[in-house]
Amino acid sequence: MNQCTIAMVGCLSTVLFLKGLGFKLEQIRSILSDERPERVLVDLLDQQTASLQSGIAEQKQRLDDCLQLRKALTVSASDFVSSTLTDMATVMNTTTTHSLRTTYFVMLAIALPATLLQIACLVIGVMTDVWWPLPVAVLLAIALTVAAMKYYRSRVQYLCPACHETFQPGMREFVFAAHTPKTRMLTCPHCGHRGYCMELSI
Repeated sequence: MNQCTIAMVGCLSTVLFLKGLGFKLEQIRSILSDERPERVLVDLLDQQTASLQSGIAEQKQRLDDCLQLRKALTVSASDFVSSTLTDMATVMNTTTTHSLRTTYFVMLAIALPATLLQIACLVIGVMTDVWWPLPVAVLLAIALTVAAMKYYRSRVQYLCPACHETFQPGMREFVFAAHTPKTRMLTCPHCGHRGYCMELSI
């Protein structure tokens, strides 16, 4: 293995390590291309630490809110049978017949090559000082992300917790809505209720 190959492998390892810490590719580029990378890294680590601490605080607040709401929530036995069990049956029937695994696999197949291409272009830029492939890779990644989001939206629908109707949100609302792995904050077009709606496969 020649010196150039060893250097590229080392650079790639550094990029992957920094990306694993949550740094964006543009931040990694600024670190690796600076004359004193340790100084830039210290500043970015301080920012990343503050961001992670803020995120932990937000998650804790959400957990506290959920626990408080759970304590305050009261439903009658008839409501539980008519609404909660109906929702559960709908979810079980839908997810059993139409699994989301294929959808997730396609999303991964789109996202992974785009990410690897950006990393490769970043490594090439650091090693050769040729940077034009990186913005091209970023634009390609954006296009692939848009395509992936459109595909994902076409494969799912959402269950309104108020009227129990299913619907598909508009693209803009779908992209920018707050969400969890299984729910999304949406407005039901049937009854107008706005809240977290459960995601179902089509």
